[in-house]
Amino acid sequence: MRVANSSMYNRSGRSIVNVTHAITLLGWETVRNLIGAMRFVEQFARHSPGLRELMMFSLLTATHSRHIAAVLRYPRPEEAYVCGLFRNMGEVLTARYFSEEYAKVVVAMRDEQLPERVAGLQVLEFEMDSLARCLAASWNMPACIRTCLAGSEAAAETIEERVLASAANYGHDLTSGLYRYGRFEPERMKALVDCTGRKYLLPYADLKRIVDAATEDTRDTFHALQIPVAALHLDQQAKQAREVLASAVDPDRKLSLAEFDAVLQSAESQINGPNFDVTAFIEGLLHAMSAHAGFDNPIFALMNEDRSSIRGRLSGSPALSRKLESFRFVMTRMDVILAAVIDRKQDLWIDRRTDTRFESSRVLAAFNPQFAVVLPVVVDRVVAGFLYADHTAMPGLAEMRPRLEALRNLVAVAIAQMRLR
Repeated sequence: MRVANSSMYNRSGRSIVNVTHAITLLGWETVRNLIGAMRFVEQFARHSPGLRELMMFSLLTATHSRHIAAVLRYPRPEEAYVCGLFRNMGEVLTARYFSEEYAKVVVAMRDEQLPERVAGLQVLEFEMDSLARCLAASWNMPACIRTCLAGSEAAAETIEERVLASAANYGHDLTSGLYRYGRFEPERMKALVDCTGRKYLLPYADLKRIVDAATEDTRDTFHALQIPVAALHLDQQAKQAREVLASAVDPDRKLSLAEFDAVLQSAESQINGPNFDVTAFIEGLLHAMSAHAGFDNPIFALMNEDRSSIRGRLSGSPALSRKLESFRFVMTRMDVILAAVIDRKQDLWIDRRTDTRFESSRVLAAFNPQFAVVLPVVVDRVVAGFLYADHTAMPGLAEMRPRLEALRNLVAVAIAQMRLR
């Protein structure tokens, strides 16, 4: 409805007041493209709050590209909108899945005054635009998007493709100049290509109108996400990037795998000892997860007798003792993590940067981690409880998985031994 009432589509001066009218005005193809674009924004903005500003950069680029395509009389300006939205895909994906490396790129752009391409090569050893092109080809994205991701009109085969690519690239450069770098020099911009194949210099009056219209079209979205336009500036991005780097794993908190192995070995010999204390035993193992494996919030949750609920009983840190009581989950309520761990006895290694299947789980809501591990503890073929811990970054699975599985098995043997006694 907002798009249908925008200056791009509604030029009658009368408000569009129902969805049917909006769809009729826009056309099904336009609606399809816009919904696809909104899903793209929603996917990243919802699951990675730190990317909201970058997603708005993409949205502004898309809106600029659409208005520019209309000025060039490109017959399908919605295509320019989608191409503009994905024009920044390499940067979005890098920020989403390699946040620490991306933060270093942004800091290099700000502090060393490096162009985005040079900063990417320096930190990542590849161009973010190259990543986008490779993935677009691998994912078999539409040809028009792949052409625009090439960064120039040279890859275009037809005049229409050249017009579309020039609109998307100009829209990207316009957004960068206005909102990221705070300087824009129209005379240094690449010339656009019109529908006759000739170079086209965008008049200043049209340029101003396009910028104003894009600001109006995205105003509600900026407001809904609580993002001030100033947050798109490179200085603000660099500030956020430094915060990301500061919150990275403490270098002094390195994995002490040799010590962790020694704890596991010692624990194995304790189980059959004459003064075996199962509570102290499990607490010691949980403490080792934190002290030697770098995990936060290590908890053992135990199922109650009638199997109607499960709650945290033991932790590896005295600081967690107050949180144990709130770490309680009723089994009658459907929960994706509890269903996987309790019903299907699955080990879960959850990296929320790439895996969004468990976002609705109450278990993740307890600590809101970036990475979490949940391992069922099975005694006599029945799940007696589970081990939970989280981490600021994905630990090395090859090193950590067998060790935590061994720890979980020791907890199961200890509980079985306690029941025998």
